Amino acid sequence: RDLRRAGMRPNEVSLTGVLSACSQSGAFEFGKALHGFVEKAGYGWIVSVNNALIDMYSRCGNVPMAKLVFESMREKKSIVSWTSMIAGLAMYGHGEEA
Repeated sequence: RDLRRAGMRPNEVSLTGVLSACSQSGAFEFGKALHGFVEKAGYGWIVSVNNALIDMYSRCGNVPMAKLVFESMREKKSIVSWTSMIAGLAMYGHGEEA
C-alpha cells in the first residue's frame, strides 16, 4: 500500500517477497487480497508470482486455490511450480494426488 501511495508500482520481485512473507506468517487474507491485485494489475502471467501464490495458498491451507492457480498456468509451469503444488498436496493429506 505504501508503494502505491508513493506513486510506485510493485514489480515481480516485491510481489513474490510479500507473498512469501504471507506464506511464512499465515497471512491468508492479505495474500488473497494481493492475489486480486496481481490479477487486476496484469501480473498473472509471471511464473515466479504464480509460484509464490501456489506456495502461499498451500501453506495457508487453501489447497483448492493453490490448484486453481497451478492449473491456470497451463504450459508455463516450472519445476518450482510442480514442487510447490506437490508439497502443498502432500502437506494436507493429498499424497496420492501429489
